[in-house]
Amino acid sequence: MFRDREQLNKERAENGARNPLGPTTRLGPFLEAAWSKRKSNDNGTGIDYLILMLLWGCRKSEHAPCQWGELLPASAPVKDRQGASLTPTRRNTSHVWLADDPEYGPYVFFHNTKNGSNHRMPIGTMALELLRRRQAASAEEAIRRGFGVKLRKFVFPAKRKAAKTGHYSDAKDLLDRLRDEVGVAKINRHDLRRSFGAMMTALEVPETIKKAFFNHSDTTVTDTYTKAEWALLRTWMNKIEQAILVTAPNAYNSLKPADWPPIPAPDPHVCRPALPRTGRPRKDFPKADQDVALT
Repeated sequence: MFRDREQLNKERAENGARNPLGPTTRLGPFLEAAWSKRKSNDNGTGIDYLILMLLWGCRKSEHAPCQWGELLPASAPVKDRQGASLTPTRRNTSHVWLADDPEYGPYVFFHNTKNGSNHRMPIGTMALELLRRRQAASAEEAIRRGFGVKLRKFVFPAKRKAAKTGHYSDAKDLLDRLRDEVGVAKINRHDLRRSFGAMMTALEVPETIKKAFFNHSDTTVTDTYTKAEWALLRTWMNKIEQAILVTAPNAYNSLKPADWPPIPAPDPHVCRPALPRTGRPRKDFPKADQDVALT
């Protein structure tokens, strides 16, 4: 409470609290392993969740509840006495918009973020391709698992019908397996946000753009932008996205537009076979989740 920023940063460094993936060291191997694991053992939703968190630099609570924007009305037909919407709309719900919106183009919208503001960001070219694949995969997943309407609306649907939120949110186990796969000593979900920040630093992104992407409490623009501001954000988002994905050539070549030349790529990463599951829940599961896991 009484420590300054320098003292806090020193303590975090000593405790190993911050572990971003270095743009020239660990980022590429991590992404190559993630891209390989995406295609195995029903990990698609979790890996897409992690990759998009890295490409957007968002907090773990921001993109998890995102819904498909075309399934949400633009405004609510029914409101309460105070004028607040009684139904989810594109104004009060986190969502992704993949169509070519006349004002913004493809974008992601985070409602009521940590600092209390709404936050809109452009979707880069390759993240857009990943989301289009995610849309097709989640629709197939919903049918295969017999999900109702509640879960079909989410970009990252939960794996169980009984999930209270209806969306995927806990990637800790998957991230731990990726960490072991590439030999990273320590990493958590917020380190993916820090990795996005490390890439912005490497690219010398202007401070105003950094603040806009990170949605810090002292930023001056979050949801409403001029055309010039939005065009600049979109330009930088594409630069950052390409700089991240070019470290993993197999992921880059898979997601790039057809008219972009491919880059030299190594053989795809081959993940180690998953260890057989014991059927016993993780020790730090809440009691209610342990009961579900054991049934």
